[in-house]
Amino acid sequence: MAVKVGHDNPDLFDAMVIEGPFESHKTIAITRVPRPLKFAPFLLVNDAVKGKKLIRTWNKPLLIVHSTEDRVCEYKMSETLYESAVGTDKKELWTIKGPHLAGLKLYYDEYIEKVKALVK
Repeated sequence: MAVKVGHDNPDLFDAMVIEGPFESHKTIAITRVPRPLKFAPFLLVNDAVKGKKLIRTWNKPLLIVHSTEDRVCEYKMSETLYESAVGTDKKELWTIKGPHLAGLKLYYDEYIEKVKALVK
C-alpha cells in the first residue's frame, strides 16, 4: 500500500522505504492459498493496487527491505519491485534475515543509518 500512497501523493514524500512488500493483491493471494485453490484469486481478488506497475513512476530515493526468511511475502516480490523501479537511480534492495516485517526490530541501528543515508 505504501507504493500506492507514494504514487498518488509524490509531492508529500522525499523518499520511500518499504519492507516485505508484495507486487499486487492478486499475487499475494495466489501465494497464500493452497494449491487446489490457486485459480480462486484470479476470480475473486480485486487487483486495484499493482505495486509492480505503480513503482515504475517513482523517481525519488527508494529502499526496499526484505527477509529471505519471510513466510508472508516471498522475497522474489521485492526483487520484482526493485527491478520495476526504473524511474529512480537511487535505489537499494537490502536483504535481511528474520520473520516478516521484523527488520526495524532486528536491525535497528543499521536500519536507521540506511534511512538517514537515503534522505541525505
